[in-house]
Amino acid sequence: MPQIKFVLKLIIVFTLILIFYGCPTPCGEMQINTVSPIADSILNYIPYHNGDEVILEHSAGTKIIFNAERESKTEISYCDRCCDSWEYHFDRTVLTPNYPIHPIVFELVKYEENYSDFNVTVGISTFRFPTYDLSALVVDSILINNKMYFSVFTLKAAPNENYYGEEFAFFADSLYYNSEFGILKLTMSNNEYYLRDEN
Repeated sequence: MPQIKFVLKLIIVFTLILIFYGCPTPCGEMQINTVSPIADSILNYIPYHNGDEVILEHSAGTKIIFNAERESKTEISYCDRCCDSWEYHFDRTVLTPNYPIHPIVFELVKYEENYSDFNVTVGISTFRFPTYDLSALVVDSILINNKMYFSVFTLKAAPNENYYGEEFAFFADSLYYNSEFGILKLTMSNNEYYLRDEN
């Protein structure tokens, strides 16, 4: 009989351990952490709007028309454990070409109150704007295609060599950009380039 009592006590102790440590505690009230919308001063760095036609001229003379689509939305990233969720703001502009080349994608995302991500993607290349200090990569003025432009960003991109497990022969290498006109010049790694059409 003492052995049965000992075994029963052991079962009760293990059951209590499983109840207290094996089962998650119920979650308290969940909160959604919010951030203010992306500031207009940042949104205005992308001059393209829904329905705009953007023309870039290739170095060989071909003019390519890109159609702009822009979308802004607020989303919530939900947590599947006992933690708070986060609201974030998202602005995406896609320039879709009428020619078989990659679209150009502009993305602004705000996860934190004092910081927004601003990236431009062309194929495997991403150009990252330093939104913590937008003056960091700005050249005061630059002559492009015999025209003077002011407040120009000059950005270099490194391609992702493991993109779909391949290395690409050429990729978007340099971007010259300002908030008034958008893309001024896009240079490829094989020295071809696209210029903003001024007509």
